[in-house]
Amino acid sequence: MSALPPVSDPRTATDHAFPRDAAAADQLRYMLNHAVLAPSVLNTQPWRFVVEGAEVRLYADRTRQLHAVDPLGRGLAVSCGAALMNLRLAAHHYGYATAQAFEPDAAAPDLLACLRLGPPAPVSADEDVLFHAVVRRRTEHRAFGPEPVAAGVLAALRAEAEAEGTHLFAFEGAEDKAALAGLVAEAVRAQGADPAQRDELRDWLRPDRDPRPDGVPDAEQDPDGRDRRRRRCPRLRAGAGPAGGGRPAAERGRGRSAGGRPAAQHPCGRGRLGRGRRRLAPRSAPRALQRLSAGG
Repeated sequence: MSALPPVSDPRTATDHAFPRDAAAADQLRYMLNHAVLAPSVLNTQPWRFVVEGAEVRLYADRTRQLHAVDPLGRGLAVSCGAALMNLRLAAHHYGYATAQAFEPDAAAPDLLACLRLGPPAPVSADEDVLFHAVVRRRTEHRAFGPEPVAAGVLAALRAEAEAEGTHLFAFEGAEDKAALAGLVAEAVRAQGADPAQRDELRDWLRPDRDPRPDGVPDAEQDPDGRDRRRRRCPRLRAGAGPAGGGRPAAERGRGRSAGGRPAAQHPCGRGRLGRGRRRLAPRSAPRALQRLSAGG
């Protein structure tokens, strides 16, 4: 049995370097280069892998859990689920079927899942497309455009979610979107008002050129350079323009909506927020429920 140390530069993993003639354990260790490229909450990378023979066990790394922001560990579990998905894609890409298990173990409460390599099997075209997207994937912090998502794309995303044993809820109407935005704005204000959450968020922000491979760099918090321009321009420092990155995320979000306007000026103000709660409540407050499931 061996625990895998942190991978120094997983983006350098290539098909050519894959150890095709090595033991299954060595092949799994190589595949973990792809697993650790998964997105995670605040890029905390809260996972730990243990390889034994043809099996890898995925554990929650509680030292990387956001205990104030994510006290129940839901964000941690979703992050680990993304890493498991990447690992499964890598195994299929390199020509192996996989079997997954998710049985709770009282003796190992942090054990989330096990993945075992199966016999050789061809990869599907769709999965291979996803595998090659792993290295290119980036988290986008800028605002989305106003164009609606095509109905065919939504249907395909719903089908993919169902195949993984979960559900995709799409807010398509203007009133539902406004209600959801209002709830997000309220959550941001509540988060910013909690000193423990502010401190925890600050701990995971990284200045530009910080060598640490985890956390969120300033450049990603401020993709358009607004905060850097504000620091150079006295007029902007005086308050002109929307809030940018570079400060703790909770501080940037305090009193502001997801769209950058002060909450009092946001079209989803408290009046609509109350209506939003009533509209969402009958639907049991839909959440993006993602679980680790034994997909193909």
